[in-house]
Amino acid sequence: MKATTTKVKNIGNIVPLEKESILRCMEEISDPVGARNWSYDPEIVEDIKKLEIGPRLAGLREEVRVTTPQLYIKDRSKPVLESYKETEGEDPGIRQSKALAKVLREIPVNIRPGELIVGALTKTPRGAAWFPEIVDWLIDEIDEVSERAWNPFLISEEDKKYYLEEVHPYFKDRCSLSRIQKQLPNELKEKYPYGLWTNGISQEGHIGHIIVTDRQRLLNGICWYKERALELMEKADKCDPQYPDKRLFWKGTVIVCDAVRDFAHRYAEEARNLAKVEKDAKRKAELEKIAEICDWVPWNPPRTFHEALQAAWFIYLIYYLETNMTAQSPGRIDQKFYSWFKKEVVDDKTLSIEEAKELLGCYWLKVAENSKINSEVESRWRTGNVMFQSITLGGTDKNGQSAVNELSYLALKVEDHMHLDQPNVGVWVHDNVPDDFLEESAKVVARGGGKPMFMGVKSRVKHFMDVAGLPEDAAMQYDSLGCSFMWNPYYPHYDHSNDIVPGKALELALNNGADRKTGKQIGPQTGDPRKFRRMEDVVKAWEAQTAYAMQCTCIHANTIHKVWQEYLRVPYTSMLLGTCLTDGKDIVNGGSGGFNNSPIVSIGSVNVINSFAALEKIVFNEKKVTMAEVIDALDKNFEGFEELQKLLLNAPKYGNDDDVVDKWIRPHQYFITEELLKYPMRSGRQRKHPGWEHLSASVLFGWMTGALPDGRKAGVPFAEGGVSPMQGTDTSGPTGSMRSAAKWDYVSMLNCIYNQRYHPTALESDEDIKKFTTLVKTYLNRMGDNGGQHLQCNVVSSETLRKAQRDPEKYRDLTVRVAGYTAYFTEIAEDLQEDLIARTEYSEVA
Repeated sequence: MKATTTKVKNIGNIVPLEKESILRCMEEISDPVGARNWSYDPEIVEDIKKLEIGPRLAGLREEVRVTTPQLYIKDRSKPVLESYKETEGEDPGIRQSKALAKVLREIPVNIRPGELIVGALTKTPRGAAWFPEIVDWLIDEIDEVSERAWNPFLISEEDKKYYLEEVHPYFKDRCSLSRIQKQLPNELKEKYPYGLWTNGISQEGHIGHIIVTDRQRLLNGICWYKERALELMEKADKCDPQYPDKRLFWKGTVIVCDAVRDFAHRYAEEARNLAKVEKDAKRKAELEKIAEICDWVPWNPPRTFHEALQAAWFIYLIYYLETNMTAQSPGRIDQKFYSWFKKEVVDDKTLSIEEAKELLGCYWLKVAENSKINSEVESRWRTGNVMFQSITLGGTDKNGQSAVNELSYLALKVEDHMHLDQPNVGVWVHDNVPDDFLEESAKVVARGGGKPMFMGVKSRVKHFMDVAGLPEDAAMQYDSLGCSFMWNPYYPHYDHSNDIVPGKALELALNNGADRKTGKQIGPQTGDPRKFRRMEDVVKAWEAQTAYAMQCTCIHANTIHKVWQEYLRVPYTSMLLGTCLTDGKDIVNGGSGGFNNSPIVSIGSVNVINSFAALEKIVFNEKKVTMAEVIDALDKNFEGFEELQKLLLNAPKYGNDDDVVDKWIRPHQYFITEELLKYPMRSGRQRKHPGWEHLSASVLFGWMTGALPDGRKAGVPFAEGGVSPMQGTDTSGPTGSMRSAAKWDYVSMLNCIYNQRYHPTALESDEDIKKFTTLVKTYLNRMGDNGGQHLQCNVVSSETLRKAQRDPEKYRDLTVRVAGYTAYFTEIAEDLQEDLIARTEYSEVA
């Protein structure tokens, strides 16, 4: 088959509704990031480089690190349960507003010794709250969740009793997960467990993937939202057929705003109570100051750096108290907080660098202590504390000039000190990024942990212009969220509620649509693969199975969104998103244009590309074996077919800059993209281009998939990351791997994950660091059509990872980059550990 490289036909799939939403968002939120071409002080930067962690941050960090994750059920569930019983029959939005308000007024408040930024999801760090209105899977796992192999959480006996006697009986048939499962077509319910698609992340969550810190809206203060809601309610056309819905939304906004104020005041009261009995004069003064700050923010606009961080954290935390989804992200904090930092630290010098470091470090640790509990199946997919809370540093202003400032360097230093699994940290790479800043970032990477990741600006900005329909000045207001996403404030929300598995689709294509292990007919019958005579026959069968997977996941996602619309609103989240407040609509009801949806479809994609190349070369071009022999080998998992497997394994592999295999990248990518764009969304938006990333799903879905023609045996993990080569097959060094990765169309792609692993000696010297940063800049700025999109690097040897397996207690602080998130190596599943070890280890930067 002749592989084409034409672009996606309907690349700019934007409808009038979306264009109007973008323009209205631009009008209401003119400067959400606040990026400028700052002229930073090099002397302050040098002082920042010399900072030590200090006893306060070291102590708080240790508490986060050593605390065992615990699920707290009663603290949040009790007020939710009581509120739901009190509001039966009321409007769903009002019910959610009242439930959140009751949570904010009753959930325990905790101020931990030494912290300067206050507010916590649970009593202890790394604790998870329970969301009974969303999920009820715990009834099947309550006795095992504390002992399970991955992501275990302790549960107190009191909480177990409350769940079994009070929470489960009421919510077992009422929670959104139960409603979704009941409304799914039987065909989807029967076929879902076989791993052709998955919608699990949204079944067990709700609205996520949100930029939670917006400079302009931080300056408003929560009081502004209440006043605006009252104003809109008063001035609205009462005869508008939609007015009853809008009035209830605005009424819910007022309810929530008052509760947010009360929540902060509860922390002010707690701080004053602690100050009264505090013996240490310094800590007493700190607590009194915390009380004053919590009385002021987030109700009012912040006046100082401390107030800005505290206000942002309260606003951020309440997102998590409303919904248990992941990837709520602060984004480009070095731009959003800089005006307060600059005034106090740089201009007036009323706040020292050391004091600013402690404040930012305390904010950092607040992000780090967040946690979420997933069911065993979902935890298997996302082993580790996968909250995906993204902070990115540097980048450009709207004119493309560097926006690096002193706070960028300070945030990088804080990340170096914290060295925890959260938050997810990235550095923007563009033509004008200062060499020194990029080299300092590389030095942090070289110390291990896989952070910061590196993100290309050029291809992302062009994506927002060409694909998402944003004007250039809006596209340059880019921000970040989640694993590796460049996102934009004018697209208020990215909903990750459906994924497909191209690798599984290939298994089905080579077994006439049946699951090879069980014989269950999962996909359509696409013909006996033994009779395939041309490469086109293989590709056509794979396309049919992939198209079926896309249909299933879109039906599944639409069912999820239907349940949310009818039952599960998010009034707090909505009032802060786009123009939802002006619209008078919850995001689930189409506020600010409704959901922005795109699947992450990469699971097994690289294996499909490798398999196409192997079949074309060995079967159809060189005719060394027949399709019948290949199918027999796959049926037997290569047992007795070792020589044939060797031929397939030795065929060209993606990751070595070989066009024999790399020519399949774009035809595969464009088919998936065009197929997705056929399906509109319930909100009226068009679906957006998919991404290629899959966290640690390569292990789970590889386990669910049979042998493939790239030589991979049944149950073996798929290629990791998304656009990373299959483990151990990239034999041409980091540059060869990058040259293959650069052949994807990143403008047409929402996002991706690309991993590399280096031995520590490869980034040992200053010269090594300079070589590495040159390679990073070249890949992200110049390779391919518009530069790459993403790169993250583990700098850890296989020897160290093996030692950690043998003696985990000695390596409890060993963090590794998995795929879109960082985790503690000793806390992830053993097969995922093996997957990390199997990744190619580069001994030098070449």
